[in-house]
Amino acid sequence: MDDVVGTHHIDYKGKKWIEMFGCLKHGHQKSAEIAKKWLSTVTNTISLNKYNGKYYIGGDGNHRVCYAKFLGYKKLKVRSVSFYELDEKHTTYRNQLLNLTLEVNSWSDDRYDVQMGEVELFIRTEELNQFIELFNNSNIGLVVRLKFKYLKKEKIDKLFWYFPTREKEVKKLSKLIVAYKMSMKNKITSSNQ
Repeated sequence: MDDVVGTHHIDYKGKKWIEMFGCLKHGHQKSAEIAKKWLSTVTNTISLNKYNGKYYIGGDGNHRVCYAKFLGYKKLKVRSVSFYELDEKHTTYRNQLLNLTLEVNSWSDDRYDVQMGEVELFIRTEELNQFIELFNNSNIGLVVRLKFKYLKKEKIDKLFWYFPTREKEVKKLSKLIVAYKMSMKNKITSSNQ
């Protein structure tokens, strides 16, 4: 019971155990003896989720776990435990994209939806490394800075699928990256003044 640290129930999520105990939705047991009897006789359908060595009530069982904690139970039988692991690959990609000042709107095993200023990029997961390399290698040289400062700005596509095998698309995306980097640089410069 010491390893049960929370719940996924929206009404109790983020509350301390004493707060949860005070706002349980259904009637409270009248005494500790009645609660103990209830805990031992109720059909056990408690479901827990385990992540990083700790348990979270994943469905049924909020009342019983809460009562068991306050009654000093060290163990409680449960119906099922689901195990979850952190997706290290996703965490690495997400951090790399955040370090580039990009936002990750959503992701799946197949695709990332990345926000780059006004542009929403769709990138297949297996092509993320290529995209990150393209982003890092899209430089803002003197000529590019002058173009952006004095020339009329091009119309920007709001949605963009990244296809690294299409050279024309890669060049277009490279320009979008440079425009984004310029806007970020201008934002930083204007906020420092």
